[in-house]
Amino acid sequence: MHYPEGEKVVFLAESAADDGEIVEKMKDSLMKGCDVVVTSGFVEKLGEVFRHEFMNVSYTSRKAIVSEYAGTDNCGINIFGKYQGEKPVLIPQMSFCTNDVWELAAGYGTGNNFPIVLRCTYAEGHLYVVTIPDNMGDLYHYPAAVLSVIRKALCTGLPVHMEGNSGIQMFLYDNNKLILRSDVAYYEHVTLHFKEDVKTVKELTTGRTYEVKDHELTLQLSSCVNYVLSYM
Repeated sequence: MHYPEGEKVVFLAESAADDGEIVEKMKDSLMKGCDVVVTSGFVEKLGEVFRHEFMNVSYTSRKAIVSEYAGTDNCGINIFGKYQGEKPVLIPQMSFCTNDVWELAAGYGTGNNFPIVLRCTYAEGHLYVVTIPDNMGDLYHYPAAVLSVIRKALCTGLPVHMEGNSGIQMFLYDNNKLILRSDVAYYEHVTLHFKEDVKTVKELTTGRTYEVKDHELTLQLSSCVNYVLSYM
């Protein structure tokens, strides 16, 4: 497996735990200030090593069916809101200890909640755990509020991240251009969040120009249309 040394964000799925040097590679990235995002399957496969070496999170044998979700706007100090998913989703229950590990998104149970995105600080970087449903395709049934937390974590090192529902793709290039495409069967809105002080975005196929305000731009997308955007 190729490990992306030197990248600002490293994503590790379950199979990455087969790398006998993965613990040291992760530590090196985190010590250098990188963010590492791992899946619940990675935590399960690495087992007690993950809990002892990185963060107090464990993959349990318990399951939960969730269809309503909560988020946070203060880095996990509080979770709140009630966001409806498209359908019930079966997820593994991840066990964690608070005060060191923070819950950024959760699924509601009866008188309880179950983590969807967890984060902790490790050395100069951050470590995230994303709960993957038993059926990986059910990721599409997480609501926009949860998907946006996941996208933001994965896009820390990129100039822009997207907020919106599932079924929308963003292809980002290194020349201030990106492509948006919606595969849903109806009009859908997405919001682009820019890190830099971007003023305008131009849709290259139509020539239309949009003004960016406070680093944000919301667009309406038609189904199965490629929107080729240049930002400056």
